[in-house]
Amino acid sequence: MNRQLTNLEGLLTLTLLALGVCLTLACTGCASVNTPLKEHEVKPFTIIVASPEYIQKAWESTGDMRDVGGFFVYATRTIYVEYNIHDHTQPNFEYLGHEVWHLEELGGRFHK
Repeated sequence: MNRQLTNLEGLLTLTLLALGVCLTLACTGCASVNTPLKEHEVKPFTIIVASPEYIQKAWESTGDMRDVGGFFVYATRTIYVEYNIHDHTQPNFEYLGHEVWHLEELGGRFHK
C-alpha cells in the first residue's frame, strides 16, 4: 500500500510541477506569439479598378508592353488594378495588396 501511495504522490508532484512551468511560461510571454505592432500613416491615394483590358492598355501607355494585372503610378499616387475574375464588383485583392506596398510610406520602389 505504501508503494502505491508513493507513486501517486510522485505523479501528482510531477503534474503540479508541469502545470507550474506552463503557467509561468504563459505569464512571461514565452508560450504566446508576440508579433510587434506596425502602424503606417498613409496620405490619400486613388485606386482605379477596371477590366483587365483597360488595365493592360493603361499600362502599355507607359511604354512597357509586359502583361500586368495592376500597377502604381508614383507621380499621381494612383493604383490601377483589375477586377476579381469571380466578382466584378471587387478588385483583385492579390494585385491590390501588392500595389499598395508601392506607396512611399509602405516601402515604395521595392522592385529591383
